Amino acid sequence: MKRMVALLVALLLVVAPLAGCGGGKKAEEQKPPAKFRVALVMPGPVNDAGWNATAYQGVSEAQKKLDFEFQYTENVSQSDAEEVLRGYAQQGFNLVIAHGYQFGDAVLKVAKDFPKVMFLTTSTNKHQAPPNAASAIADYNEEGFLMGVMAALLTKTKKVGSIGGEHMASIEGQLAHFEKGVKYIDPSVQVKTVWTGSFSDIAKAKETAIALIEEGCDVLTASANQAGVGVIQACQAKGKFYLGLNSDQHAVGPDVVVTSGVGDWKVVFEVLIAKAIKGELEPKHYLMGVKDGAVYPAPYHGMDAKIPPEAKQKFEEIVQQMKEGKLDIYSLR
Repeated sequence: MKRMVALLVALLLVVAPLAGCGGGKKAEEQKPPAKFRVALVMPGPVNDAGWNATAYQGVSEAQKKLDFEFQYTENVSQSDAEEVLRGYAQQGFNLVIAHGYQFGDAVLKVAKDFPKVMFLTTSTNKHQAPPNAASAIADYNEEGFLMGVMAALLTKTKKVGSIGGEHMASIEGQLAHFEKGVKYIDPSVQVKTVWTGSFSDIAKAKETAIALIEEGCDVLTASANQAGVGVIQACQAKGKFYLGLNSDQHAVGPDVVVTSGVGDWKVVFEVLIAKAIKGELEPKHYLMGVKDGAVYPAPYHGMDAKIPPEAKQKFEEIVQQMKEGKLDIYSLR
């Protein structure tokens, strides 16, 4: 009997630790996986009704569908970009989005030190490199082209104006394609383009716009981030039409904004963040435009009553041609 009791005790001493190990493993397996983490770095404020707002809203909307952790930093200068990007990588974020061409060099530098973190630079087709740096564009050139078409259809003076903030490849391309859109409809329309050198100086943008209006421009657009609000204010003061870029700017000037060329970063970010979560985001360039549903004209919000019916019809025909791939703006001279 004593021998049997001793054997039972010995057996329990062996089994108990094994049961403890098994229980520990089971608890570990049941622990929910950490959420995928996304960081967004922006050059301006999230409430600029333009470039930065579209990015913040885009990632926020994608978050609702894909359920990831999201943090952001606004008003990041080019000189501070490397520090901010590196900070997010060190904190263990899985995907760091740098919203702007100007951050591209900093991304490539930081990405080398964090090969397990994926980086995505927007508004550029240059800053991508294996194994972990991608780039993406919601085709701002198509936005510019569409608004150029509308400007040519609306103008009565045959003079239209475009205002740029700082000189950057993305903005230069957008405004060049605005002019291309104008000339596609009517080569005789004059396009006047002026640069203010600032993304934040609303007063200077307004002053510049008023000068263009006084020179005869009756339709204006701007690619100047928050400074573009000044151009809308000038159009309101002088009773001229405004065409938005990058986001639906109707709410900023409901009495003058006819429509806007929207680059829907929600579409772009939803697609690319989903790829990143699955481990399928590649270190390459992603271009998404009208055919992908990432670029489109904003609703008229009742302003179509001020557009001649034949002009509205022509505009919508061109949008449809671009959707179907029948009109390629890059093949136009």
